[in-house]
Amino acid sequence: TDFNEITAGQDHVCARRTDNTVECWGDNDDGESADQGSATYEMIAAGYNLTCGIKTMSKEIECWGSNTDNARDNHPTAENHKYISVGEKAVCAIDNDDKLICWGNNTNNLQTEPGDDFTSVAVGSGHACAIKTNNTVECWGDDNGGATTPNDQFQSLTAGADHTCGRKADNTVVCWGQDTDENLSVPQGTTKAIASHGTATCALSTTGLRRCWGHPYTGQTQVPDESFKYVDVGTHNSCGIVKSNSSLKCWGSNSDGQSNAPQSGTYSQLAVGDIHACAVKTDNTASCWGSTANNRTISSSVQSHYVSAGLDFSCALNETSAINCWSDPGVPQRSTPWGLFTHIASARAAQYSCGIRTNEDMACWGADPDSYGLLTARSGDYRTVDVGNQHACAIKKDRSLDCWGRNTEGQITQQSGTDFLAVAAGHTHSCAIKANGNNDYGSIICWGDNAYGKASPPSGSTFTAVAAGRFHTCALNTDDDVICWGVTDRD
Repeated sequence: TDFNEITAGQDHVCARRTDNTVECWGDNDDGESADQGSATYEMIAAGYNLTCGIKTMSKEIECWGSNTDNARDNHPTAENHKYISVGEKAVCAIDNDDKLICWGNNTNNLQTEPGDDFTSVAVGSGHACAIKTNNTVECWGDDNGGATTPNDQFQSLTAGADHTCGRKADNTVVCWGQDTDENLSVPQGTTKAIASHGTATCALSTTGLRRCWGHPYTGQTQVPDESFKYVDVGTHNSCGIVKSNSSLKCWGSNSDGQSNAPQSGTYSQLAVGDIHACAVKTDNTASCWGSTANNRTISSSVQSHYVSAGLDFSCALNETSAINCWSDPGVPQRSTPWGLFTHIASARAAQYSCGIRTNEDMACWGADPDSYGLLTARSGDYRTVDVGNQHACAIKKDRSLDCWGRNTEGQITQQSGTDFLAVAAGHTHSCAIKANGNNDYGSIICWGDNAYGKASPPSGSTFTAVAAGRFHTCALNTDDDVICWGVTDRD
């Protein structure tokens, strides 16, 4: 089937065929993907859980999906509309007389439209912007969310939750509003189309390349040109230890300074969490950076030889190999298990950890609010473990693989064989290195959620280490190169 327009909401997508009929798919809990039959539309727009369109013959508006704030049913009834935009809470349309009208939620005075002489409009979460007939822009609503009006001329606009981007007359893009996830960090170059959703924006370049920025497109697969000896992956960024001088390099999201690694010192091991990271110096002291909330980056004064970084806490193995964790009082990880450990791993986006004791049994601690059995003791002897958002995987002493926890995306699907060397548990996917007749390196297999290609490893290389985040995966190959795959800011 051929399509000439596509629009995406929170969890659904609608597309307009070349015969102007509409097909929708995805979440339909509120009817946002309802079958439109033979009805034809000249324009469609999807919001959070609502879709609207302008019919081809009558030019009247039709909406389907959620009726929160009467956004579905309270649309204008006139048969003279030419443009429509659906935001998270409100809808705006422009009629054939260039008059703008908005309906739905009126928080931040979204329904206080600026008047006439408009050609297009983009509605965000609490703000809206529109292009006037002289190509200037008028914005209204939440000033903190992108309603500040730029002094320029534009061809087109797109609105995310709390930011807006516009394509200028020279085909370059400028964005304004909140910059919580680097959603204002526009790549250089010229474009021919732009689209925003949430805190992300994508543009189609004039040469045909897709360029994306903001969450989750934060450059986490753009690896520095270095050789590395250690790598770890956080929720939206990665860090590595440079082979030549044992210094630190980080790339990807830097929303809370989690990619601002210390510029001095030499390091032997590191761990990247959600919005912070920690590393062990060669003098066995721990150093942390990134978000200081919950005291997660207060470096332990205890001598350490291994660290892990979680959602809002950090842990380390001290000089005796006992576990020492730091965070705000009340965080579950502060209550650590007994014993001496060889390895620990902490969930980057959750509040639990697992570790392997020196006697090769496993202990897990923290919080399992959704009761996926994350903290249930595993039987047997283990070599290593890694923990994801709501699942975990470990390699047993016989090098077989053991995964447990949530399995909504197949992320704990048991893999056969007794030749596993390393394992990584991401947000909703898992990866492991299988030996290629060698106990030091092998090829990578991945399973579970493959959104953005994060579970599609490259072929033709052999690897010694692997780490998985929310939307991307990185591995260290036998040439000491870090190779990452999954979400990228351009491809």
